[in-house]
Amino acid sequence: MKINQCTKFILTLTTLVILTACSSGGNNSDDNNTPQTITIDKPVTGYLISETNGTLQTQNISSQDLTSITINDINIPLTLENGACCEEFENVKIGIYEPLNYVYQVGIPTTNEIPSTGEVEYQGKSIYREESNNNTPIIIAGEVYLVADFGNKNIRGEIYHFKNGEEIPYNIINFKDVKIEQSGFKGEIISINMGENQEPIETTGNTEGKFYGPNAGELGGIARFNDKSSVVYAAKEVPENN
Repeated sequence: MKINQCTKFILTLTTLVILTACSSGGNNSDDNNTPQTITIDKPVTGYLISETNGTLQTQNISSQDLTSITINDINIPLTLENGACCEEFENVKIGIYEPLNYVYQVGIPTTNEIPSTGEVEYQGKSIYREESNNNTPIIIAGEVYLVADFGNKNIRGEIYHFKNGEEIPYNIINFKDVKIEQSGFKGEIISINMGENQEPIETTGNTEGKFYGPNAGELGGIARFNDKSSVVYAAKEVPENN
């Protein structure tokens, strides 16, 4: 995401939250990958995290394209004004629809080109959401740095969320034990929040996601934690020469 796009996205999220409160390729080490064939029923699939009576709920969602999603008979256009991100991705979108406390991730899954060997580096964007004591949630855009090891069937890496332009991240998410399964992945992750005195507070959680687009060129997923915070993220393959 370009800097001006990122700034506009963060400002849009902040505006949505305030209004609601008043009424938010990598480095391929093996070129001889053998594709795996995956079959899907819907062109666009993904995940939704919603809050009901103080409890986070996760559900699968689907759509005909990446222009909008319909949840509980409510059509949500996937636009910047509605909290959707990001223009740099062709096959996946993430977003937050704060009027209903929704965070979501949708995309066009990779069907028959999942690598079976080698490592691929992915970089991208994320949205972190945390409840606060004043009924206005904390929402922070973040940076995603992940590596998919298709040979060993795992994903490692971190997601960083910086609050108010500070040099020390407000939140760090570590992919502790995330396994690749066919065209997707899931597993255990750790969220580390830095308190006002820079004392780290560690919380465990789980993530689930998929690879999207041709040759698993993009990925996206959701995460939820025991402290009721949640994250959606998307990333794309980093060119080999970067």
